[in-house]
Amino acid sequence: MMPGHTHCDVDARFGNFSTYLNGKECGSPQELMTSFLECIPGEAHMKQSIYNFKEVLTPHCYNYGKLKSMYDFHLYVDSEGVPMVENARFELSETLLCGSRQKQDSFVSKIFKKPPPLDLQFALVMPKLEGIDKMIPNIPKWEKVITATAKSQLQNLKEEIRSHVGIPFASLLHTIQDKVVPLIHCK
Repeated sequence: MMPGHTHCDVDARFGNFSTYLNGKECGSPQELMTSFLECIPGEAHMKQSIYNFKEVLTPHCYNYGKLKSMYDFHLYVDSEGVPMVENARFELSETLLCGSRQKQDSFVSKIFKKPPPLDLQFALVMPKLEGIDKMIPNIPKWEKVITATAKSQLQNLKEEIRSHVGIPFASLLHTIQDKVVPLIHCK
């Protein structure tokens, strides 16, 4: 899909950020985060918690075979409380999922074979540091193009990432639930 054709607020924000970066030099991830906050004021965190949803939820989900990703999908809970996914019409996706092209504008599938237990615990996925290990020996080569601050930040990045413990999933879920906004259907 061509850039600018998704009509998604998130994509539009990142489009604004991409344009903003055209006139900036960012020598480290921290400088990139500072630039992000200059362009899009608000709250942003470079450290994130990544959870192993796949390992825990796969036994409860339908197997969609070779299907790896959908380009346009909508997750929702139907009137009977069943989690569903609605997928837009993309011939390749429909062929892999359904075996043939569907005639509807979209198609809907259940996500779970049966609802998973409500007390699932998702383990934190620890970050892979191999890329940073490969980067560190190259930092002296970049001294002519990055600032002293960026150099220091890059040299400390590995330990900063390693020291981030992450937010337990239950705490994250409570935070999300505290910020929930009721959905209003307009006709």
